[in-house]
Amino acid sequence: METEKSTPINTPKPTTPHVETTTTGTTKPETTKITTEKVSTTPHIETPTPTIETERTTTVFKETSTTPHIQIVTYTTKKPETGPVIGTPTTTPHIETPTPTRETEKSTPIITTKPGSHSTTPIITEKHSVKTTPGRTTLCSCKYMNQIFSPGAFMYNKTDGGGYCFTAYCSLNCSVEKHARPCHTTIPPTLPTTPKKAKPTTPAMKDCPFLTPPRKNGESWSSDKCTKSSCENGKEVNTYVSCKPAPIPACDNGFEPDKVYDEGGCCFQYECKCLCTGWGDPHYKTFDGQYYSFQHNCTYVLVKEIIPKYNLRILIDNENCDASGTVTCPKALIVYYKNYEVILTQTRIPKTQNLIYVNGKKVTPTYSNKDFIITSTGIQMVLKIPDIEGVVSFTGLLFSIDLPFSRFHNNTEGQCGYCDNNKNNDCRLPNGQIHPLCSEMAFEWHVSDKKKPYCESMPTRPPPTIGPPKPPCKPALCEIINHEMFKECHKKIAPSSYYESCKFDVCHMPNSPVGCTSLAAYAMMCAKSSVCIDWRNLTKGECDYKCPPNKVYKACGPSIVETCNTGYNNKLKQQCAGQEDTCNELVEGCFCLEGKMLFDAGSDTCVSSCCTGPAGEPKQIGDTWKSGCQQCKCDKDSLSVMCEPLVCPIPEPIQCTEDGEVLVNQTVDCCQKLTCECDKNRCSSPTQSCERGFELTVKVSNESCCPVFTCEPKGVCVYNDTEYKPGTNFSKNPCEHCHCTNKQDPKTKLNTVECQQIQCNIICKEGYMHVDQPGECCGTCKQTHCIFDVPGLNSPVVLKPSQLFSPPNDNCSQYDCQKVKDEFLVIRNQTMCPAFDPENCVPGTETSDMNGCCRTCTPRYNCELHKNTTKLYVKNCESVEPVEITSCGGTCDSSSSMYSVETNSLMHSCTCCQEVATSMKEVLMKCSDGSRVKQAYISIEKCGCQAAKCKEWGNPLFGLPQRVGQPIKANKGTD
Repeated sequence: METEKSTPINTPKPTTPHVETTTTGTTKPETTKITTEKVSTTPHIETPTPTIETERTTTVFKETSTTPHIQIVTYTTKKPETGPVIGTPTTTPHIETPTPTRETEKSTPIITTKPGSHSTTPIITEKHSVKTTPGRTTLCSCKYMNQIFSPGAFMYNKTDGGGYCFTAYCSLNCSVEKHARPCHTTIPPTLPTTPKKAKPTTPAMKDCPFLTPPRKNGESWSSDKCTKSSCENGKEVNTYVSCKPAPIPACDNGFEPDKVYDEGGCCFQYECKCLCTGWGDPHYKTFDGQYYSFQHNCTYVLVKEIIPKYNLRILIDNENCDASGTVTCPKALIVYYKNYEVILTQTRIPKTQNLIYVNGKKVTPTYSNKDFIITSTGIQMVLKIPDIEGVVSFTGLLFSIDLPFSRFHNNTEGQCGYCDNNKNNDCRLPNGQIHPLCSEMAFEWHVSDKKKPYCESMPTRPPPTIGPPKPPCKPALCEIINHEMFKECHKKIAPSSYYESCKFDVCHMPNSPVGCTSLAAYAMMCAKSSVCIDWRNLTKGECDYKCPPNKVYKACGPSIVETCNTGYNNKLKQQCAGQEDTCNELVEGCFCLEGKMLFDAGSDTCVSSCCTGPAGEPKQIGDTWKSGCQQCKCDKDSLSVMCEPLVCPIPEPIQCTEDGEVLVNQTVDCCQKLTCECDKNRCSSPTQSCERGFELTVKVSNESCCPVFTCEPKGVCVYNDTEYKPGTNFSKNPCEHCHCTNKQDPKTKLNTVECQQIQCNIICKEGYMHVDQPGECCGTCKQTHCIFDVPGLNSPVVLKPSQLFSPPNDNCSQYDCQKVKDEFLVIRNQTMCPAFDPENCVPGTETSDMNGCCRTCTPRYNCELHKNTTKLYVKNCESVEPVEITSCGGTCDSSSSMYSVETNSLMHSCTCCQEVATSMKEVLMKCSDGSRVKQAYISIEKCGCQAAKCKEWGNPLFGLPQRVGQPIKANKGTD
């Protein structure tokens, strides 16, 4: 294991905070020496360090990275024995806890005593190399006197007895940091010489004048966003943000988890990557590391948000790589983000060329806007979206999609799978179900395309070919993945899937460079894990990449390179602020030679200086040229353009202040003469706008170059942003009528308005109600009841809807009020009573209905008119229409039989139900011979009981003993 040589250095101003202790001694020179000792690797699982009782407690901290995160560990120690201090890194999987090992909820204060007479303390730092384990973040330890100290642990505190104090602690990267500084003198308290009780005194509070700037006692401030400091009785007390434990997850995709800081930048958590890759004939690795192959030439969804949050969707368009159609390759990546469509593609004939389209328009990398950056190194195109920390790369036969787990976990679907650190559910179908085979799941994510109708049906698997077994295929190109050069990467990323995909591609297309993409894909994954592999030299020219003459190939170069355009550089820095890890990703490609840089983002020109000629062309160091009346050169010292103008008399300074005047530069023999001339085409357009009631007027004079625009009153009234001419009447509201006068208000310069308020006094008559109407002042009377006249009544009747009314002394009439579609209708119901003959009533049976309208009784007789409709038949003729035939029927009273002495016989009295009134009517008859004749017939109009002659049938009473003079009634009859 490599160790660094010990190098003595003087540290006048350390950058790491230190802890000062108080002891008695003298001051020694503040020089520091860095000592490096051998480091042994020991398997170690960190446990909380036991607390050792001591007289003094010290807390130390150290920044662990460039991010503003500080880990704090508080320990209590005794004076250590002298001996070597060894920093020991370990390679044991460990859950890192960025908080102190002492369990507490409060932040741990750090008390730092800094007397004004002493300077800052130098720090001795020992650095050691640290090994890592694939898939885990390595946590190391320090070893001293056969005792293991975890990162951040305080190791010892001792003094040489001569006034110099020494402390050491194990830093977070397992380097031993030693502090050497003069001890501070403390004066022991003087014991009282007399037994008298001393009066209690209040100790004087001390300020902190040694701080920069000096602080008063009790003053507090924030030195950074993770630290709060205060001055307490001459001491600086620091309180730090307390962070929760950060467990290290085991990532299914085999990559080491990323350290992700919170918004404050003080605490962090570990997250697995959402990294999807594809290469060759395409082989895929999902976000969670599920490997499968899928060879079909359609367009498919690689990544899609289940619940849209960032409006991100990525498609892949595959095409056939050979004439057989059995092998396909990626043709393009189509990225939809917000309202953008970005297409990354390549042309391979006659030569490979990267092509980039944004919303259908071809752009040249490097291309950037407020939402994304697109770069190209010749080999690889990289699309970076800083706002969502997303990176999409494409090299033609190789692509990768890197998304932050914190933003996209549990919310992705498509051929790249479901990112949740569980490869078992990556074969997700569009309906949310999990398919057992990702190679069959991948087809379900095809995108409908009218140009590819064959993509709508799932391809059938070809039947297995029967024949002699093929000889084993083990191409030498693929063995490079197992080469010693990839040894360090093997520890981090398993090479098996890349090795198998390489064999598949090479064995199916032996004369194609598609096998190189498996090596390139594995090397790209190694670079993402901070292992750079320059592998193309091992392929013996099979996978070489030729760069332009002015550039060189690098296996790991910056994805974003600076150019001579300072504005462009600043724009990229601003876009990448806070997302440096995303923007500083390493890629392979063609780069400028050392000491040179790109002239601009859209060219392949590398220059050693940023000199620019008159036409914007690049100039080399030492080039000279004439530009106008200047002699210019590209200066080798300043690496910029230096021009010297011709010597001319200094022109008198002239300033053109009037609108429309321009400074005219007339050059005579390369010398300038300046004058101000009026150019009316340069006059400013009127930008002022006049308020209502005013109009823009133009005044032209010989004293000024340009016309003068002013707002003049029109002589109108203005109300509610509307102009009214004098004499115009208008209304502010329905109850206020206004009039525009000719008088002008001296303040507003507008004509005055006179208004009058309308007084309303509306009384609605009975049956109506007052209702306010929109746009009307006093409203109207709206009918709410039915109002009608009834004969015999002196005043109209007012009824509510659905209310009934019967007039006095008229029980047979009833009035009903109904409201139909805002209209009031009065319906008169008249009861028609049947004929009533009181003389025909059985005494005592007369009754009235419930309304008192109709009278009825039990009739003494019921001779009634009967009607029947039928056709008449006379001989061979038939009535054309049915005829109403009437008849009389019923019973009549008062039929009797009585003996008469005078006649010595029975006297009969008969009443019959018979016609009382008749009429003659005619009906048209149709005969069988086709003729038509009219036939007269009698129609009964009225029936009644009429006296009739009784038919005599003899005297059956003779010979019978009867009482004389007593009538004998006979049965009623119809005769």
